[in-house]
Amino acid sequence: MDLATVESIQPVPLGSVTYLRLQFSEGASGPPGIAMPTGTYEQLADRLPD
Repeated sequence: MDLATVESIQPVPLGSVTYLRLQFSEGASGPPGIAMPTGTYEQLADRLPD
C-alpha cells in the first residue's frame, strides 16, 4: 500500500480498536481500511502534524 496515494483517513473508534477508513486518490487502489488497537492509533495521532 502506497501511503502517498491516501487522500484522507477517517478514524472510527470501536472501543479498544480504531478502524481507519482510507480514501485513495483517483486511480489508486488499496484496502478500504485498516484496524489497529486504539492505544496504538492514539500514539500515532500524537505524532502526526495537524
